Amino acid sequence: MEKAPKNLYIVIPAGGVGTRLWPRSRKETPKQFLKLLGEKSIIQEAVKRLEGFISPDKLFVVAHDRYKQILFQQLPNFLAKNYISEPEKRGTSAAIGLSAIYLKRRDPKAIIHFLVCDDYAKDTARFQRMIALAAETAEKEKALVVYGVKPTYPATGYGYIQVSDKTQNEGGVEVFNVRRFVEKPDEKTAEKFLKSGDYFWHGSGFTARVDVLLEEMKRKWSKGSGSLAKIEQLSDLPADLEEGKIAELYHQIEEIAIEYSVLEKADKVMMVTLESTWRDIGNWKVVYDISKKDKEGNVVIQFGEKGEFIGLDAKNNLVQFDDQLVAAIGVENLIIVDTGDAILICNKDRAEDVKKLVEFLKEKKKVEYL
Repeated sequence: MEKAPKNLYIVIPAGGVGTRLWPRSRKETPKQFLKLLGEKSIIQEAVKRLEGFISPDKLFVVAHDRYKQILFQQLPNFLAKNYISEPEKRGTSAAIGLSAIYLKRRDPKAIIHFLVCDDYAKDTARFQRMIALAAETAEKEKALVVYGVKPTYPATGYGYIQVSDKTQNEGGVEVFNVRRFVEKPDEKTAEKFLKSGDYFWHGSGFTARVDVLLEEMKRKWSKGSGSLAKIEQLSDLPADLEEGKIAELYHQIEEIAIEYSVLEKADKVMMVTLESTWRDIGNWKVVYDISKKDKEGNVVIQFGEKGEFIGLDAKNNLVQFDDQLVAAIGVENLIIVDTGDAILICNKDRAEDVKKLVEFLKEKKKVEYL
């Protein structure tokens, strides 16, 4: 079994809402805490994938305090002292920067793997070997190490990594130098990338030495790194004063994804290959694709105890509900999600557009559905 390098720490950013999995994923019950694929929630599966690889004292979670209770319920062995509390949700750049500052205090030589908990991968041993190799690469090359998988269609919901030469191949896990990183291109550009043959999808998450990461943030992300530097200087304040000042500074940080603030601009990026089974559990179509289907090709996910699905000439649908009776007649390729107070019905091929619907609800101030 693979073992993590001694100075490797794993941080799970768990403060996102997962808008493309609305209406099940919402502010108070985001997707990372939902049991969409079986008996375990997404974050439980992510932590299970790390068993035997890294010790519990090296595993951290960064999120708002509102998620503490549910996290401790789902991960009873998680160390409370390893919960890095965000004053508010400010995007992945802020959460990752705050985590880096926190871990730099603990270990100035730390290597951090930011684990996106909504990844799906079947081969746990290879997954662990991949992280270990990425950590070694980040240490030696002073690079930000991203994770890539060969694209199969022109997706617009992923970042794209253009690689150059291969530098290593260890047990089927390959390491490449990176020419450029492009986050979420439009469909025409994605089609061009797919045809070129030298692009990979970004599998979310990355690994870096803490000093290299903070230096990249300082040079590439002026709208956030200044506030982070001030937060880093607060370690000598009494705890109650420090907490209030951190919240004030944190509020000033630009809300932006790490892919845009740093990864697209970083001076040195390298890539380690994911396995072909990898998927990002980012929308309902992905949930359908990786879930068990009945003889008609339907995926039925029941959250309650009394609900039932009846399908008459209904094929290749995803149907998710609580205690309701859901009946479908003569329909195909649909996503049907019923949470009691909201129902989503859309074509599987439009699964990415659920995020647009959530933005519409925000604009109309339908906060009770968010």
